[in-house]
Order: sequence, then C-alpha cells, then structure tokens
Amino acid sequence: MNLKEKFEHLKSKLSLDLIALRVVESQDYTPFDTMELILKTQRGELGAFEELVRRYEKMVYSLAFQMLNNHDDADDVLQDAFVKVYKSLINLKNPSAFLTWLHRIVVNLSIDFARKKNRWVELHEQAEELDDDMPLISLWPTNPELIYKNRKLMELVQEAVMELPPRQRAVIILHEVKGYSKKEIGRILKCPQGTVRSNLHYAREKLKKRLEKHINL
Repeated sequence: MNLKEKFEHLKSKLSLDLIALRVVESQDYTPFDTMELILKTQRGELGAFEELVRRYEKMVYSLAFQMLNNHDDADDVLQDAFVKVYKSLINLKNPSAFLTWLHRIVVNLSIDFARKKNRWVELHEQAEELDDDMPLISLWPTNPELIYKNRKLMELVQEAVMELPPRQRAVIILHEVKGYSKKEIGRILKCPQGTVRSNLHYAREKLKKRLEKHINL
C-alpha cells in the first residue's frame, strides 16, 4: 500500500463528519438576518451587536481554539475579535461579506497571538502553484467514541498540526475543517489562490512526513 492509499484508508477509517460540524456552526441564520443586525449595529444599536456576538461566538471560539489549541488563549482571541468587530463594523461597506471579514479577524488575531508567545517559527511562504491533489487526513474530533478509540492518533495529528507555520495551519483549518474553497480562503487571508494552493501543498507534505512513521496500516 503506497502513501497515498494509506492516507485515503486512514481518512476513511476515522470518517469524521465535517459536514455535520459545519451545519452545527452555521445554525439557522439567514444572510438577511445577519445583514439586518449589522446595519442596526452600524446605527449604534447595542442590542443588535449583542445578538451578533451570541450568534457567532461559538464559531469564533472554535476557529481560535483550532488555531491555538489552548482554551484560555482562544477565550482571549474571542474577546479581542468582538472588540475589533465592534470598533470596525462601521467601516464594513458590504454586510454580505461579514463572515469572510470575521474569519479574517479571528485568523489574524490567532496568528499574532501565537507569534507573540513564540509558539511557532514563521517560515517563508512561496506563492508558486503546485499540485495539491494528494488527500489530507482531516482529524478533528466530533464523536466521543471515535476520539476514545483513536486517542493516540488524534494526539499525534494535533501535535503535527500545531507544528505547522501559522499561515499553513490557518489554510488547513479553513479548507479541511471549515470547508472553504481556495478562492474563499484567498479572500479571507487576502492572498492569491496560488499562495493558498502552495500552503496546502506544503502543509500536507509536512503532515504526511510527520505522521507516516506512526501509522501502521
């Protein structure tokens, strides 16, 4: 069994339901509802802002925790993110872009937070276009029984993801867990799609090299 087949098998073996995760995070909020709250907040209605926080705090915390792997740090980013949202929302010209804008705030704050604490070493990020057809194992826990049975493997994956440079880690999480396309990630991170593709490629290669010696299929 070659490396690609091993990782396909592992992905199937663990079979995490990322679609269900996205549904849980998205809730039943329509774009119209959100835009109405944004417009009210821009007019100074505090109650509307409080509703925005209530609707999206779980999503913000989830993304921050996946970036930082620390509950206290994720809480700090959560608070900083909504302070920034409150101060800057008046300048958001296109309310329909709110979620992209919010994700950008959370990712950037998480990266800044991690760099300040010296948890990662920033690596040079190339923007060349590369082949990224090799599958990536997506191993974020959604099922307690699954986590119990695969605890050691989950720990290895989490360690490997935490070793990625900030941008590569952000791209992996946004693409594999949050389900964003490369084009959407480019908008969130304000970078070309070629840069997104290269980050995915390098992240996948690093994860495979880091994990393959621990996988015995």
